[in-house]
Amino acid sequence: MSTVQKIEQVKHLPIKFGEVARYVIVPGDPNRVPLIANNLENPVHQGQNREFNAYKGTYKGTEVSVVSTGIGCPSTAIAVEELVYIGAEVLIRIGTSGSVDNSAKKRGNFYCNCCCKR
Repeated sequence: MSTVQKIEQVKHLPIKFGEVARYVIVPGDPNRVPLIANNLENPVHQGQNREFNAYKGTYKGTEVSVVSTGIGCPSTAIAVEELVYIGAEVLIRIGTSGSVDNSAKKRGNFYCNCCCKR
């Protein structure tokens, strides 16, 4: 029987096990991360690697991480998979988005309370 060991650090994100909060805000643009982190109590810059920029702090007593995903599905998939791998449980996506039909109004807000992967 073989033993599987988790690696200490993921390949792309500048954070490792024990350095990510349960709740993670995930904007696309790495330049938005410090702007969001400035709303946290005691924000700490954890590092940046390419499009992935990471901060950690607290909001109203709850630990929160802010990690950018970059542009598009491939880099977002990398960020999400690595965040979950190192312990993130709740991801809150903020930022801009396109629409697949004309029902969404320009400059409108869209709120999604859940999503799932099949």
